[in-house]
Amino acid sequence: MANANLAGEETTSNMDTSVDIKRLITSMTKKVDNLSTLSPKCCIFRVPKRLQQVNERAYTPIRVSIGSLHHGKNDLKPMEEHKWRYLKDFLLHSQKSLEDLVKFIKEREESIRECYEETIIFNSDKFVEIILVDAAFIIEVLLKYMYSGLINSSDRIFEKPMMILDIFQDFLLLENQLPFFVLEDLFEMLVFETSTFIVLATNFLARSDILHDKIPNDIASTRVKHFVDLVRSFLTQRECSPPYKWRNEPVKSPTAKELHNAGIKFEAISNKNLLDIKFMNGVMVIPKLVIDDETEGLLRNLLAFERCLYEECYMTQYMWFLDELIDSSNDVEYLVESGVIENLLGDNNDASNLINKLGVELYLDRENFYLSKLCEELNDYCNIPWHKWEATLRRDYFKTPWGVISIVAVAILLSLTFIQAVCSILSISK
Repeated sequence: MANANLAGEETTSNMDTSVDIKRLITSMTKKVDNLSTLSPKCCIFRVPKRLQQVNERAYTPIRVSIGSLHHGKNDLKPMEEHKWRYLKDFLLHSQKSLEDLVKFIKEREESIRECYEETIIFNSDKFVEIILVDAAFIIEVLLKYMYSGLINSSDRIFEKPMMILDIFQDFLLLENQLPFFVLEDLFEMLVFETSTFIVLATNFLARSDILHDKIPNDIASTRVKHFVDLVRSFLTQRECSPPYKWRNEPVKSPTAKELHNAGIKFEAISNKNLLDIKFMNGVMVIPKLVIDDETEGLLRNLLAFERCLYEECYMTQYMWFLDELIDSSNDVEYLVESGVIENLLGDNNDASNLINKLGVELYLDRENFYLSKLCEELNDYCNIPWHKWEATLRRDYFKTPWGVISIVAVAILLSLTFIQAVCSILSISK
């Protein structure tokens, strides 16, 4: 009887386990079937944690949230009411009803959601509201920046110089973006004659010291994903030479001091493509780089964007090379003296620390490294002893006229001594 009861309990247990398994399979099947499709339009990302840990502040908005990722944060709420004022201005400038604008965003809602890497937590109505208010705000900021006549005397942004500086920096954060096509399409609703949106955007971005001489004259907006992508296209226009596979040994490039000691001269050019770095006949030509208070935040977000989306990481390769070039304030000093770097931070040590920190957590693809041939040429040049001897001779002895005279005098003295020695030997042999 006991054995029968035990068998019955085992049967019941097996049935319960089977039911549990079926329930789990049903639940998991629903999750698999309900997975959202990954869109190729995805271009707005959360910054990877490994990068945030280095300097979280560089990726976080100070004044204004744009889009859904930072919406509702307490320290950004003071700007929310002002964004609605700018929406009111946009209604006036477009002469459209609020209903027209809501329908406009509603029609594009799915395409906008597809641009975000993560699933948006807001429902349809709230999401459409966020996108419309923020898009109108961006357009009005750019309009007022170009046409000062549109600025109201009580404006909280343009009447406070530091405010527009903070907003400019917030517009260039990876997590604070709107799809470019939404801004461009909404801009077309304006009724008064003005420039194209891409011209408006580039005029605003040109206020940055690092960008002002890097913006091309003709820009096609069709491939631009958002403001961060637009800045990347300014700095790394795709004119690079084909990738050159690195050798098996670790990737390395000499510092500016090592290059200087080998006699290599630096020459700055105002080239729009930061990767257009060339080395020929002992001269390295590098596009000029301006370093100021905005540089770290801008470059960090560009690097984070490349890491999330692109295979061809032009900015990452440029920053790796710059980090190799600069190891101390002495390296910065050589580059500043040659005009390659304009250091608006003032202290060369600050500039050196900034570049070195940007080099943390960089991943370099050695299979598609556009500057590897350049690095090999620099290493090979520095490994030839004569180049260092010649550089030392020029630097230590040919620097002043008196140095040249002393060298010539020594050479003459040695020649005369040699001639005298030869004459003495010849006279003895006779």
